[in-house]
Amino acid sequence: MKNDKKNIPQVNETDKQVMTRKQALQKAGIATLTTATMLLLMKTPAKAAASAPTPPPAW
Repeated sequence: MKNDKKNIPQVNETDKQVMTRKQALQKAGIATLTTATMLLLMKTPAKAAASAPTPPPAW
């Protein structure tokens, strides 16, 4: 009778929800995807910025 409740996730008194491992991995995946996208956009600002076509040459 040392540890009968070892497979039950622990809940703090202030936390009413328990995050499962699957939910934690999903949140980590979303954060990773967001970070990778932002880094890609920061490294290639010319592609990310809106570009206007060059004006026609003057006659």
